[in-house]
Amino acid sequence: MVATKQASAALRKPAKKSRKEALAKARASKEAKRLGQEPEPVAASPSTSATPAADPVSAENGIPVKLSASKRKLDLMANFAPQPSDMSQRLLLLDLSCLTALFKPFSCKSCGGKLTVISDTRKGFVCQLKTVCLRCEAVLSKTMTSKTLKGSSHYDINRRAVLSMLNVGLGFAGHTTFCETMGLEGLTEKSFASHVREIHQASDRLKTAVLNKAVKKVYEAHGKAEGDVLDIAVSYDGTWQKRGHTSKHGLGVVIEVTTGLAVDYHVMSSFCQPCSTKGVTMKKKGEAAYNEWWEQHKVSCTINHTGSAGMMEVEAAKTIFSRSLGRGLRYTTLVADGDCKTFNELQELRPYGDTSICKEECTNHVSKRLGTGLRNLVAAESKRGTTLGGRKQGSLTQAKIALLQSHYKKAVASKSATVGELSKKIWTTFYHASSTDCNPQHHLCPTGTRSWCFYNRALAFGKDPPSHKNRSSSSISPHVAEKVRGVYERLTAPELLQRCLKGLTQNANEAIHSTIWSRCPKHLFAGRRRVEIATTIAVGNFNSGSTSLRELTEECGCGVGKISIAHGLKRDFARIKRAEKAETVEAKRRRVDMARAVTVAQQEFLAAEGGPSYISGGF
Repeated sequence: MVATKQASAALRKPAKKSRKEALAKARASKEAKRLGQEPEPVAASPSTSATPAADPVSAENGIPVKLSASKRKLDLMANFAPQPSDMSQRLLLLDLSCLTALFKPFSCKSCGGKLTVISDTRKGFVCQLKTVCLRCEAVLSKTMTSKTLKGSSHYDINRRAVLSMLNVGLGFAGHTTFCETMGLEGLTEKSFASHVREIHQASDRLKTAVLNKAVKKVYEAHGKAEGDVLDIAVSYDGTWQKRGHTSKHGLGVVIEVTTGLAVDYHVMSSFCQPCSTKGVTMKKKGEAAYNEWWEQHKVSCTINHTGSAGMMEVEAAKTIFSRSLGRGLRYTTLVADGDCKTFNELQELRPYGDTSICKEECTNHVSKRLGTGLRNLVAAESKRGTTLGGRKQGSLTQAKIALLQSHYKKAVASKSATVGELSKKIWTTFYHASSTDCNPQHHLCPTGTRSWCFYNRALAFGKDPPSHKNRSSSSISPHVAEKVRGVYERLTAPELLQRCLKGLTQNANEAIHSTIWSRCPKHLFAGRRRVEIATTIAVGNFNSGSTSLRELTEECGCGVGKISIAHGLKRDFARIKRAEKAETVEAKRRRVDMARAVTVAQQEFLAAEGGPSYISGGF
């Protein structure tokens, strides 16, 4: 039987390899066909170079595969993984009636009566179990169902339950719902809050460890010894706990560009529960009573920001940059979005004295300006009686705007050497899209047999260029191009492109924001402690995966067993596999195609339905 399984496995392996070889041959055949003869009429997709550069890290079947950020970070922080602290720990959920059934065969030594198990003295998920004789009612043995934490009166299982609720983004209300569904007697609100306070203290201690490890890796990546002042490029972005402009909590995270590790963060809050309840009551009793109460409360008050929610991003940045020198770092290059308020405030603050901070634009945000500018242009021209959109050939539809924005983004993110080179790449996409049979404008498009430009490729093969009709899905008519040119001129200004040469983005910040708010959902109310705990867990997970959660578990006084480590390693492995799959060329192309298909489908629905069915502020 074993030999049969081995033979089957041996037969399956070559089959898997042959499938890969077949795919590689199919791609090679398709490429040879494209190079050897005039291709079928397909939509041209302007890129920034004539031939795609292979990724230096790895390649599979000739298709470049970029090393994912998740794998890079987890490999970088692998040597910080802790060992299990409690190898024997194995936690279970038990039905008391099933446990009682185990004692049916046994009898009391004194009177021969049957034994049973009863529960008593319940504290949250913990209770005292007693082995009792049903005849003489003697208590033969008793034990608690969980051990107490070292140096604390709290029980291990209760602490784990609260930590688990916080890690999945639930508070006391979620804990109560869980217990209701499971049929368990959970913690009281007071006990839950007590555990949250102690977990918050543990997360504060973990924050220092997590960020220090990240800084150590940054020094190693730059080949510098710790203690020297290191100038680094960072991306910074703010995020808020509530949508809109009325959030009571906000935070900012700084991520080092080279390693992709979060090196610092700061949480801002303009809300304190005791101040909004007890404080209001004490004010009504008089100034003397309030001042007496305030002297006792100010140490634990959670308010550290006074002002609008929008200024939280600015104040968090000023705090983070001001304390960076204490850690041996200077954030001399700042990758930020188009909002200049934060950068201007940092320029006025001058945290590094005569050493200035230069700004790099996030290429994603810059490319969005083109889409916004084109949509505003269509709306503005419509009010003047000029139609740029519609269903005519060469009109500026939503799908075409998205495609032009995609081409602009690809050019801006290409990491050009000079402003002139970057400007040429952008104008290439414009002229290619605005070309017609009467006025072909492919002088900037790459030449040669491997050019993505159908016009220049045909010339390279010595053939007559085909008609422009239906050759490019981004084509725009001459009168539309005349109006669009002004938007391109504004977005190719040298001072703007100078800040885009490195092709940097805030993708890492957006990723960590989603990780934070998955543990502290925006639609649920939360206090500053909850936000800080969620941020610490999220930053730790972002930097080093499941390792940080195990460290927090130990910091809370709970042991870490083999089962916890196994689950964590499985989660890290799945994370890396998802990230690697998302980095493949096929996956990226599929995401772009799906996004375009959705845009086109929505546009067709609107046309068939006679326009939008809902307009904000309409009747």
